[in-house]
Amino acid sequence: MKEIIINSWNEFQDYVFLKSWNGDILRYRSNFIFRGLSHSNYNLQTSLQRVCGNNYNLEKALIRNFKKYASLEMNNTKNFWEIISLGQHHGLPTRLLDWTFSPFVALHFATENFQHYDCDGAIWCLDFVKCIDYLPTKLKSALTFENANTFSVDLLYEKVKDLKELSKLEDSKQPFILFLNLLQ
Repeated sequence: MKEIIINSWNEFQDYVFLKSWNGDILRYRSNFIFRGLSHSNYNLQTSLQRVCGNNYNLEKALIRNFKKYASLEMNNTKNFWEIISLGQHHGLPTRLLDWTFSPFVALHFATENFQHYDCDGAIWCLDFVKCIDYLPTKLKSALTFENANTFSVDLLYEKVKDLKELSKLEDSKQPFILFLNLLQ
């Protein structure tokens, strides 16, 4: 991990768009996603980690209760990934961690908390395209076949139905991260 300290608006823009020209599509398209935090000392933690620490025993009950009380809004979906993404949107603690393709949205979240104006914020940048290299073969192949860099809830559901199936893939290789694009 490399830390870069930015001191001006121009420096910020120069850095986040550095090497973003994609000659294949003749457009500026960064391979980076961004997450803004209002305090540079904050860790990357999911809402589930903030609520439960590393004890995930409550997760199943939280999801079950969310499904019970949100059934009208979910249209009887069986797609686990759709359920937790909807839950995330409504405040359910999940394993999902929000990222954005826009450095400006991340900058908003890094600067929105008035209580931290005396602290440095942080914007995390991650090359989500490079992360594909670390996926288990089953997931990597699905993205390659679709010519995609992120999963939709439907594509992920085709390959792994829930966290239990996903955890079986985790056991087969090194740790990995996958990106679920919730924009449908």
